[in-house]
Amino acid sequence: MQASKINLTAGDVVRLKSSSPLMTIGFIDRDELKCFWADQEEAIRVFDMQGFLPNPLILERQEPAPTDQQTSVQPGQRVQLRSSSAPVMTVNAVRKNSVYQYLEAECVWFNSAQMPMSKVLPVKVLKSVD
Repeated sequence: MQASKINLTAGDVVRLKSSSPLMTIGFIDRDELKCFWADQEEAIRVFDMQGFLPNPLILERQEPAPTDQQTSVQPGQRVQLRSSSAPVMTVNAVRKNSVYQYLEAECVWFNSAQMPMSKVLPVKVLKSVD
């Protein structure tokens, strides 16, 4: 299904038409889109599209993301990106983004080389791991 024929929302899993890893949309605002994915070293990366048009994207999975009021992400919880099975991260803190006003989680984990990693992510890109 082509992205130009659908309505993309935060939490959807997409990829570029020209090939890319699966990415989770974390934020859409008028002409800006941010997608998140885990690379082979288990680092979380950000693809920031300015002047956003959905034409280069293919929707892989449309998963309704919880609203900020429905989120159950809490400090100490184990989470992963919606688009990836790795890495498993621990939520260190949850707060409201001061610019865009969405909830974000500070996540920490060790990569496969046992190096400590951390990233602040929109809660809508995360899924709980039990």
